[in-house]
Amino acid sequence: MQVIGFAGMAAGMLVLVAAIGLTNSSLHIPLVFGGFIMFNLLMNAGPNSTTFTLAPILFPTELRGTAGGFAAGVAKLRRTLGVFLLPILKEKFGVPSVLGNCVGCKSAGSGRYLNPRTRGHSVATLPSSRDGSGK
Repeated sequence: MQVIGFAGMAAGMLVLVAAIGLTNSSLHIPLVFGGFIMFNLLMNAGPNSTTFTLAPILFPTELRGTAGGFAAGVAKLRRTLGVFLLPILKEKFGVPSVLGNCVGCKSAGSGRYLNPRTRGHSVATLPSSRDGSGK
């Protein structure tokens, strides 16, 4: 879910970058709507929904609530910083550069590839402490 979600979010942002280059074209508005629809649909289908579902799978029972809360707290902090920092970055570097950096972050953001514990596993085969071993 995360891999598809992050890839789709990056693709949606690439559509928005393409729309910036076509501001005087009749394709501008359809590309903007298509990019936002793709981004939001795949964000909610992937990374947004897995924020609370991966913590119970990945962490030992004693840490599951803490992991879910930590994930939610970091997400809220990121959103708050984004509200204040993105306008500053947009003013300094321009919309195409900011969107390009966001595409890079979304492309690299899949925890499945960044986390060695989950790399190469499906959710069904993730290492877990459900067997009580705590490993």
